Amino acid sequence: MSLAGNVPGRRRDGWLLALLLLAPTVRAVAQIPYSAQDIPVVPGTTRDPQEEDRLKAGPDSDAQWVRAYRIGASIEQIFRYYLLRLNAQPADSGDTILGARPELGPIKYRVTFHTFDDECVEPLDAPAAECRKMHRAKDKKEALDRVRIPNEKDHWIRNAWFTWYRREESGALTRLRVIIHDIGLSPDWKHYTPLGQVIIEGAPVHPGATE
Repeated sequence: MSLAGNVPGRRRDGWLLALLLLAPTVRAVAQIPYSAQDIPVVPGTTRDPQEEDRLKAGPDSDAQWVRAYRIGASIEQIFRYYLLRLNAQPADSGDTILGARPELGPIKYRVTFHTFDDECVEPLDAPAAECRKMHRAKDKKEALDRVRIPNEKDHWIRNAWFTWYRREESGALTRLRVIIHDIGLSPDWKHYTPLGQVIIEGAPVHPGATE
């Protein structure tokens, strides 16, 4: 993943932030965080207590510890920060949750990218009628391309998950996770502002559960 220097139309005011994001990579191989509280936070983030309350109140919430943050940066930069700080590896379909002995498992990551399909936001009731209002894929792509350097050609990160597990002496299993969401796209898909959401959580894993 490269961050090119002279790219027409893209913002260059984030280079100080980029240096902050890359600075920890000069250290030796990172230790795997033992708890959610040990997980590093990207420099320059702002904590979001309202989002934390929303997550805790959700019907599917089982987190013992959760923190939510916002940061005005490229999602690619945020992803790279955690990829290098956590020394994570790509998730594999064959990955399994830890066995019975106490241990701290390896950190694995998954990524999804923005897709580019037109989306109807005000459909007519008549089944054969055309949509009155559309979000256009070309608007979304142009908005992203003006501001962000893609992970690969036409591949801009939308979400990322870093996940690992801790098995206690008692047999209790905890899932540790960093979740990154891109929240910088305007509702009409025509404008983009570098803005990411980072959620850090630790949650118990109950018998029979999967990731």
